[in-house]
This record gives sequence, structure tokens and C-alpha cells, in this order.
Amino acid sequence: LYDRFVALAREQHPVVQTGRFGADMQVHLTNDGPVTIPMRMA
Repeated sequence: LYDRFVALAREQHPVVQTGRFGADMQVHLTNDGPVTIPMRMA
């Protein structure tokens, strides 16, 4: 089921990556809009 979901996502968006749940990841944000609201997770 997960692999099918990833395949469908890749058909719609050219850049789809997967990873390990709970792993330490580096992400990149490109602000694209009139406002960015920072959110802090507890």
C-alpha cells in the first residue's frame, strides 16, 4: 500500500523522496506565498 502511494505521488510530483520514520532528516523550505507562519512543535 505504501509503495503504491509513493508511486502515485511520484506521478503527480517529480520530486518525491522517502525516508525512515523517526530518523534525523534535513529539510529545505522555499517560501512561496504572501506569508509564512512559523510553527513550533512541542
